[in-house]
Amino acid sequence: MEKLRWLAGLVEATFFNPARRADRRAYRTSLRSHSKRTVRRNLRSICESVTLKSGEEGLMDVMNMLQAATILLLLAALGGVAMAARRFANKVNPPDWLAMAHGFLASAALALLVYAAFQDGVPASAATGIVVLLAGSAGGILMNLRYHLAGKLIPQWLLHVHILLGVVGTTLVAWGAWGAPTS
Repeated sequence: MEKLRWLAGLVEATFFNPARRADRRAYRTSLRSHSKRTVRRNLRSICESVTLKSGEEGLMDVMNMLQAATILLLLAALGGVAMAARRFANKVNPPDWLAMAHGFLASAALALLVYAAFQDGVPASAATGIVVLLAGSAGGILMNLRYHLAGKLIPQWLLHVHILLGVVGTTLVAWGAWGAPTS
């Protein structure tokens, strides 16, 4: 109830009583400093809870990153299957929103994979899969910029190469994440 009275007073001061502007400014200043203190306190507690003790394993080690990237790639593959079905069955390019979602998921996975590649303990199969996926993403970028945005029909051969590289790369990364020995 107190906050409701305060809000009514603020509305009155804002619209009806210019003499109370100094009070409003003082309240906003105290609100800002209170918010900053709260944010700093919350950030400090978050940082203290995340800080690892020596020898303790982090939440996102290399294998977890590879597994998360594999899941993102599989989600991107679902969108890719829908786009390929539309391209082959209806002989039209897929909708823009689906192509963007597919590209966003795949690029997020690829960014995670490239970051993981600079860590120690990446299996050789996963490293090979990253290179294959980079080549596949180049084909995806070419399809998007050269054909999709220009309104031209995407050539089937380019789509087949993109699909092949995506499947092989995702399989290699998944094998590295769950089955391959580390190098």
